[in-house]
Amino acid sequence: MQLYGSLEPNWKNLYLILDKIRDDVGNQTALENKRWVSKSKLKLFKRTANSFLAIGSDARHSTSKHKPPAKPMDINEAQTLIRDLLDKWIKSKY
Repeated sequence: MQLYGSLEPNWKNLYLILDKIRDDVGNQTALENKRWVSKSKLKLFKRTANSFLAIGSDARHSTSKHKPPAKPMDINEAQTLIRDLLDKWIKSKY
């Protein structure tokens, strides 16, 4: 929660929040099994966030090694996805 409120909601920081939630629930499979967000949306988020070819210098990686998705996720959709995921994660704690 502290990270979400204190960081700019850019691709790298949104991915950091995803990493923290994933680690808290155990691993990627455990996160997907929660069904808090669809597996396909998570995959699209990750592929977009990692791809320099998709989002340029905002990407987590600066090489063209990470292939972009055919239709990359936009930053507004990414912010909504992580905000929804964070909300469901917080609710699971209470």
